[in-house]
Amino acid sequence: MHSIDSNGGRPSAKATALRLLSRRSHSEAELYNKLAHRGYDSQTITAVLAECRRYGYLNDEALARHQIRLRKEKGYGPYRIQLYLINKGFSARLVRELLAETYPPQEEIQNAQKTIMRKYGDRCDRLQNPGTTAKAARFLQNRGYSAETVASMLNLMKQNMPFGTP
Repeated sequence: MHSIDSNGGRPSAKATALRLLSRRSHSEAELYNKLAHRGYDSQTITAVLAECRRYGYLNDEALARHQIRLRKEKGYGPYRIQLYLINKGFSARLVRELLAETYPPQEEIQNAQKTIMRKYGDRCDRLQNPGTTAKAARFLQNRGYSAETVASMLNLMKQNMPFGTP
């Protein structure tokens, strides 16, 4: 269908891949799907992806690490991050390994505490209200925190302990 080089006035698969990568980083699967959607054949796409990997333009591990760090900083828990990365085309095995390495359980609790503090700020005394406590628990669950972390946070809220001391 299309070759790696320019073909009949239409941009080559390589040029299209480089244009896409110049805008933002992509996972290999994401880039493969975008090139396939534009009509390039599988063999050509595979060759272009190999060339991009060889020159360091594609690195799923580095990109996944970066995405994990960004999403942690935004207050997302490991389950939400895992779902996001798998939906972006990263392998489930890679995502699980990187999350286990970069998001230990103690850090999950600390991140949940920061997330609750960001959401409620000076109004943390309102977390003693059962309705507000349930709302905070749903908020953390929707953010991708484990049931254990949510339960730990609820326990801290019920004890009216300062969040800085888990």
